[in-house]
Parts: sequence; structure tokens; C-alpha cells
Amino acid sequence: MIRTLLAGAVLLAALAGGRAFAAPAPQRHGSFPSPSPDGKLIAFASSRAAAIDPKQSAWMHMHIYLMSADGTGVHQLTHSDTSDTAPVWTADGTWIVFGALRPGSDRTSLEAIKPDGTGRHTVMTGEFLPWVRLSPDGRRIIYTAVTHASPAGIFTVGLDGSDRRELPTRLDRPWDGILSPDGKRLVFGRWPPGPDPEHQTSEIYIADADGAHRRLLATYPGVVQVASWSFDGRTIAYQTWTGGKGEADIVALDVASGQFHRVSRRDGVYLDETPSWTPDGRLLFQSTRSGSFEVYVMDPDGTHVRLLTP
Repeated sequence: MIRTLLAGAVLLAALAGGRAFAAPAPQRHGSFPSPSPDGKLIAFASSRAAAIDPKQSAWMHMHIYLMSADGTGVHQLTHSDTSDTAPVWTADGTWIVFGALRPGSDRTSLEAIKPDGTGRHTVMTGEFLPWVRLSPDGRRIIYTAVTHASPAGIFTVGLDGSDRRELPTRLDRPWDGILSPDGKRLVFGRWPPGPDPEHQTSEIYIADADGAHRRLLATYPGVVQVASWSFDGRTIAYQTWTGGKGEADIVALDVASGQFHRVSRRDGVYLDETPSWTPDGRLLFQSTRSGSFEVYVMDPDGTHVRLLTP
């Protein structure tokens, strides 16, 4: 399977038939934060309600939660026998789309639910990364298909699971695609070859929304993933992964110049991951700064960091 990692723990264990993680991962009190279009609510994934053996990973025991933007009013949204993770909102705030993993299965399901907890249904099933992105108009889902060896392509599908299309990136191992806020440009990565992320280089490409006029936008020493495009269209935030070093950072790519800079201001060994821009230009992210994964918010320069899920 593709060894796409959420810095510090094997991602997509479910796609490998529910295999155990290589090592215990931090518990996930709050992960994959995603703001509502109006910025008033935050959807996130958490294993806080699960009874988990300390030697097991919380990755297979997640549910979707909602809270207010200030961290109050936390309540559980999904209740199922699947591990629900990586929520994203449709543009009108009507639906929350998320990945669902079932232990022992090699397939991911893509689910949708209304913010009031009703209307949950399966959009599609298959082998793909559980984090997806939505088109700016909210009508289509962008996802990366995977095989047992590597990424198999970037696809879009309607919110009802119909009209599946492959985006013509004209590259091998394309993945982690995201559309610009105006819907005119597509940015995607090329999964680096080789098993050692400390000696890999990520390639980031930009093209028209239909894949035409592709060009290399930037490179990064290591793996960057889980892209989030700022509302003003100027910056794309990523999380880094460098293998077993025990660190991950939020970095930002300036679209105009193709230059990366680090946002995380590190003062210890921990993981800053899964960035998501808020409508007012701040960054939500998950971090192990306090031990377990929690949801934080910070300014785009890495200052004024505040814990939202204590």
C-alpha cells in the first residue's frame, strides 16, 4: 500500500486490512479541524469517547465532533462502528463530508452528514485517501485514489457520488490535489519515490483546473501533504513529514513566488499537522504540544497560538 503518513503514525492502516500501527501513536483528542464557511463552527475528528488500549492507535476509533469557533459547545456528531475522520464543509455549510474507515477492510468510504447530525449517507467507497477537498462551488469532491503500490490518480466526483472523472495531470504518482478559491487553478503533489522521507523531495505542480498548462511550482526537501488553500488565494498551507524524527511542522507555500516558509515556531519535539485556513485568515491545526493531539488556532505567522480543545 502507499505509505502516506500522518507524521508519526502510519496513515491508511485500514487500507492495509486493518494492520496494527508500527508503534503506538498519540491519542487524538482533536484532529483534522475544519471551519464552517461562515467561520462560526469547527468540525473535527476525535477519539475522546472511545476506550482505547494504550498500545493501540486512536486512528481507528474516531468520530466527527462540532464546536464553536472559540472551542465551546463541543458535541459529538457521528455515532457509528466506523472510524470517521478528516471532515470538510460544503461551500454553503449544508453538508460535512468525511472519510470513514472500517477495521479489517481495504476500502475507505466517503460519507456526508448535515451539521445537525441528520442525513448521513455514503457518497462512494473505494481505495483513496480519507482526507478529501471540495471544489469552491461545493459541487464536487476531489480525492486521491491509491493502489497497493502508489497513488493512482486524482479524481473528482459529484456530491451524490456520480460523474467520476480523472484529472489529467499527465504525471505518475499524482496526489493531494486542491483547487484554488476561484476554481481556476489546480495544485497537486507528486509522491516522491523511495522509502526514506528524510531523503525525498516533494514536487508541487500547478495547472489549469482541467490539468492543462501544468508547470512545476515548488519543491520541498521531505514530504508535504494535507494541503489547504487560503481564502485570498495567495498561500497554501501544508504539513511536513520527515519520517521517524518525531517532528512535523506547518509550512506555507507562497503561490506567486513558489517559495516555502515555516509557520510553526518550534520550542520542543512535537507534531504540528493538518492545517486548515479560517475565513479570517488564521490557521487551525492539530498538535501534540500538550501530549495528545489537540486542536489549536494561530495567526498565519505562527504567533498567538491558542488551544481550542483542552
